[in-house]
Amino acid sequence: MEGIRARFLITTAVLIAGCSHQTSFPYQKWAEKSDVPPASSERYNTLEKAALAVESSQAEALAKATTKKQRSQRTVLTRTTFFPQEKAIAIGIAAKGLSLVSSGMKQPGEFAYMPHDALQPHKLHPAWGFIGKVLAWRIRDYCANGDFDNAIRLCSLATQYGFFLTGGDAADAALGLSIVNQARISIVSNIPNLSATQLRALSGAVKRAYSARPSVMTTLENEHKVMLATIQLIQDSYQKSSYDALKLSMGQDGKDCLAYLNRLHNDESKRPAYFSGMAAEMEEEYKRWKTWAAQPTEQRKPRPKFKTERPWKWFARYYFRSGEPLLRMEDSTIALTRLFILDCELQRYVKIAKIAPKSIDTFDSELKTDPYSGRPFPYNAQGMVYRIYSVGSDLKDNGGDQTNSFREPDLILERS
Repeated sequence: MEGIRARFLITTAVLIAGCSHQTSFPYQKWAEKSDVPPASSERYNTLEKAALAVESSQAEALAKATTKKQRSQRTVLTRTTFFPQEKAIAIGIAAKGLSLVSSGMKQPGEFAYMPHDALQPHKLHPAWGFIGKVLAWRIRDYCANGDFDNAIRLCSLATQYGFFLTGGDAADAALGLSIVNQARISIVSNIPNLSATQLRALSGAVKRAYSARPSVMTTLENEHKVMLATIQLIQDSYQKSSYDALKLSMGQDGKDCLAYLNRLHNDESKRPAYFSGMAAEMEEEYKRWKTWAAQPTEQRKPRPKFKTERPWKWFARYYFRSGEPLLRMEDSTIALTRLFILDCELQRYVKIAKIAPKSIDTFDSELKTDPYSGRPFPYNAQGMVYRIYSVGSDLKDNGGDQTNSFREPDLILERS
C-alpha cells in the first residue's frame, strides 16, 4: 500500500508540475462596467422624468381602457400612425412629459451620458421620440390656426430639445436630429406668412439652439465607449460560451462569427490576437469618423477595402459602423438648419427692403457655409425672389433642382 501511495503522490506531483508550465492567456479588459451614474445634470434629470411621466400616463390610460379599441388608441409609444381621435388622446398622454421638457430645457446641465448596451434598445427613446412627435403636431396645429407666436415658441423648444439629445451616443443623436428635422418641417412652409418681427424671433431662437448644440465629436466619443463595451460583451460571451444575446441581436448574420468563436476555444493561443484585431479595426474606424467629422463631405476619403478576411467582420458591420450614417444625418440636418436660419433672415430682409439681398456675403461665416462643399451655399436673387440651397450628397451644383423629397439632386428647404 505504501508503494502504491508513493507512486500516486509522485504522479500527482508530475501532473501539477506539468500544468504549472502551461501557457495562460489573460483576458484584456476593454471596458469597465459601472453602475455609478455620471455627473448630475438638472436638465437631463428632468428629461428623464419627462420620459417616465409619459410612460406612466400611458400605463394609467391603458388601465382605464375597457375595450380592445381603447387599448389600441392608448398605446401611443409604439404607434407610428395616428388618426385625429388617436392624436388627441396621444397629446393628452404626452401633456405632463411635454411640460417637463419645457421646464427642463430652461435648466442648466449637459447630457448625462452612460455607455449603452448595443444589444438592447434605449429605454427612454420611445418616450423621448413621442414627445418630439407631439411637439411637431402642435407646431402644425398652431400654424393652421394662424397662431405663429406659439408655433415659433414650440419650434424653438423642439429644436433645443432635439439638439440636446445629440450629446449622447449615435442612437441618441439620431433621435435628436430627427426631432430637429420634424420641428423645422412643421413650420417651414409658413415662413412667408410670418411678420418681420416673427421671422427675427424664429431665426434667433433656432440660431441659439444651433449654437448651443453639443459637438459631434462628443457624440462620436460616446459611441466609441459603446463600441468598447460591445467588444467587452463579446469577450464575456466567449468566456461563458453563452451567445444568446448576440444571436438575438444579429440573427443569421452572426452565424459565421459565432461559429468561429466556438472553434476558438480549441486553440486559446489565437484568442488574444482575435480580440486585439477586432479592437484595432474599431479604433481605426473611430479615428476615421473623427477625421470625417472635421471635414466637409466633399473632402472625406472613403473607407479603404480590407485586403484580408477578418473572422469578426460581421461584428464590425453590426456594431462598428454607426458613425458613418450618423455623419450623413448630421450633414443633412446641419445644412437644412443653416438654410432655415438664413431663409428666415432673407425673408425678413425682403419684407423690410422690398428686395432680396444681392449676395449672402454679410451673413455669419459658419451659417452660410454648406457642410457638403465647405463653400458658401449657392445663392441667386432677382428682385424680391431668391433661391438658396445646398449642393447635397452628390456634391454637384444642379441649380437648385429637386424632387418631391427635397433631398436630390440638390438639398433645399421643404417649403420650396
